[in-house]
Amino acid sequence: MDVRKAYNFDNLNESMEKPKKFIYSGQTKILDKISRWIIDDLPKGSEAYIFGSLANGKFGKYSECYNGHLGSDIDVMVFLNGANKPSTWKSLDVSKTWWDLYSGIEIKINNNLHKTDIIIIKEGMEEFARKRVKDLGWKLIKLNPM
Repeated sequence: MDVRKAYNFDNLNESMEKPKKFIYSGQTKILDKISRWIIDDLPKGSEAYIFGSLANGKFGKYSECYNGHLGSDIDVMVFLNGANKPSTWKSLDVSKTWWDLYSGIEIKINNNLHKTDIIIIKEGMEEFARKRVKDLGWKLIKLNPM
């Protein structure tokens, strides 16, 4: 999934072509490893899901830099459920009707840094978000704290 297009970013440069992506082997193992790091970064009481290339088994490295990324980003959707957002999550100043976009931790996989893009579902928009995600056909992987 091209997350930038799925999010309908206003600043999307349509003429940019995505470079070739080399998909990592061991997608399940990578998903498990990344999930543990993300879970450790989540506020208590929140609910989170991985989506995008990691959820779809297409996580990898680009042949060249693309939109400031050397490889797939790690897409996470978070329902705070009254919890406070970690101070380490930085706003990317992108906001839509039902979510705000933040940058989270960076995770090294196969000697490549992968950035975490976190969409925080706005309070009061939880049911809308769940319906929207279903309508868009996003594959979600729920993160369960250990």
